[in-house]
Amino acid sequence: MRRTRILSQWVFGLFFVYLFMNTRYLGADVISYPVNAFFRLDPLAGIGSIIAGRKAIWFFWPLLILLPAVALFGRFFCGWICPMGSMLDLFGRRSRNMSPAPEGRYYRLKELVLIFLLGTSLFSLNLTGILDPISLLIRSLAMGVVPPLERFISSVFDAAYHVGGPTRSVTEPLYGWLTDHVLSFHLPAFRYTALFLGLIGVIIALELLERRFWCRNLCPLGALLSWFSWIAPLGLKAGEGCNACGKCAPACRMGAIEGAEKVVIRARDCTLCYDCVDACPDGFITHPSGNTGVGDNLPLVSLSRRQFLVGAGIGAVFPLTVGSTSRSGNLPPYLIRPPGAVPEADFRALCMRCGECMRVCLTNGLQPTLFESGLEGMWTPRLVSRAGYCEYSCTLCGQVCPTGAIAPLDQVVKRKVRIGTAVINRNTCIPFIKPEECLVCEEHCPTPRKAIVFDNASVHGLNGPVVVKQPRIIEDLCIGCGICETKCPLDGESAIRVINRGEDRAAAT
Repeated sequence: MRRTRILSQWVFGLFFVYLFMNTRYLGADVISYPVNAFFRLDPLAGIGSIIAGRKAIWFFWPLLILLPAVALFGRFFCGWICPMGSMLDLFGRRSRNMSPAPEGRYYRLKELVLIFLLGTSLFSLNLTGILDPISLLIRSLAMGVVPPLERFISSVFDAAYHVGGPTRSVTEPLYGWLTDHVLSFHLPAFRYTALFLGLIGVIIALELLERRFWCRNLCPLGALLSWFSWIAPLGLKAGEGCNACGKCAPACRMGAIEGAEKVVIRARDCTLCYDCVDACPDGFITHPSGNTGVGDNLPLVSLSRRQFLVGAGIGAVFPLTVGSTSRSGNLPPYLIRPPGAVPEADFRALCMRCGECMRVCLTNGLQPTLFESGLEGMWTPRLVSRAGYCEYSCTLCGQVCPTGAIAPLDQVVKRKVRIGTAVINRNTCIPFIKPEECLVCEEHCPTPRKAIVFDNASVHGLNGPVVVKQPRIIEDLCIGCGICETKCPLDGESAIRVINRGEDRAAAT
């Protein structure tokens, strides 16, 4: 079974990579693959979103099968399916501590984090995605690993192109294949890349210090699954013939085996890796066929009553001390949500901060927030039009959103959705401060009836008054796509910017 588990990790791991690589623009406004499939199997994402959103989200229906299986067999998701766990196992072979103690210094921290996250969800603030391992991994890869990696690849092939000769004849076909099958449509650039890269680096560093440190001490999904696998009647147990020879405990990466006279396998911690089964010389560690083996008799929650109340209290108080920006009238003017975003309060209840929408954005305009939308809005997406505009016919972000925080739109509806309104700064716009014309914003406006028109105006030139065309926004026609802001020829801040005045929000369903 150990080899089967390793095979399962490779299969699910490669499937995760395949879906991740296809979460990008592939030349059509259709995502043909279930790129968010792993979230269907993510109990923390599902339960947190359902509680915060106050509704059933049928996207998560596979949990109706997964969670009963976990209750019967234990945390096999962590050992067989989870891409974060599989990645950490690649580094774990070089860990300094291969046999962690059953309950280390930070063992209870993951349950404190889980209770805090569930507490915030009860008050319609969904923060589960910040530390959910699948969200965290996708976000870190998309915004921390991929941008510098693709820039490095591009620079290598650029250098090979300038070398010319036989080198170019070899590298250009390879670069073309990478462009079609691997690389992003545009070189991605995200804010806070160093932060995302550093976070995944810290998790890997902790794995090198102690095996499965993240899973044992910090992962809130692991804590949630440990509650469901509290009894796990069909999980691994040491049979009655076990003589406690002590060979199984050092093989356990999760510190799930204890007992000097009788070996006890802690169901809440066992991920069914089967290393102990291979280590047992007499084959006493098996799945029970009846009422055999030694149970662990551990409580459902490892926290003390005081620790539980502290975690729950902080989780309940936190949403009450933040959230002033969740009301539509209090939104920062430059907080532009993706087309199809539900009203702000519902958006923050449903958005998992997974980064799928930012990863798939055709123009790289969707960027993560840090504190721009308040602490409660951390890592949610916003359109930064100076970085990239909202493509007029693109609907990809709504297709990949797993919870409905961004509603899927067809192209006809999407072209009419207003995410904001462009505003001209007359103190910096060229035709307002110089006797020069600039037509860039009007030329790029995509609406059938241009939302930007010109008024003839007289300005002072070196040789007297000069008539120039000055742009004007027709607000009823502007959809706030931001292409005018992207294309503005000024260095630094654009002379025309999009604010969220007049935005349309999809109805939460």
